[in-house]
Amino acid sequence: MLLTSDSRIPVHFNGAETATTDDAIAGDGTGGGTGDGIGDGVGATPPGVTFYPLQPGPPGLAGHAPGCPCCAPRSAATRALTALFHARARGEIASFRRLFIAVEAARVGPLREAFAEDRFLAARYVVVAP
Repeated sequence: MLLTSDSRIPVHFNGAETATTDDAIAGDGTGGGTGDGIGDGVGATPPGVTFYPLQPGPPGLAGHAPGCPCCAPRSAATRALTALFHARARGEIASFRRLFIAVEAARVGPLREAFAEDRFLAARYVVVAP
């Protein structure tokens, strides 16, 4: 029997309030939150847990020819999650064992699709159900 270990970073779309100092939260707003769940994506970030903003924005485009598969438009959140992984790998930010996504409900579906369809994100992160 072949045993393998999945070295991808587990991503949770709920439960951010249970994050510990070994985890990180990425989401809408600044992480301070108003606690009303409107527009900030997360209530108050737990003490000692780092928050990384995922700001919505227009798709980013690279410089190759139109239709190039490596240059497909990527959402701002996808680019932010890629930058977050790179910063972690370079040691520019503290390492974390899990990533919690705290966004408004309308953004969960598109982000789940990004994790499933973007090759870079799928290779670095694994979405943990639910």
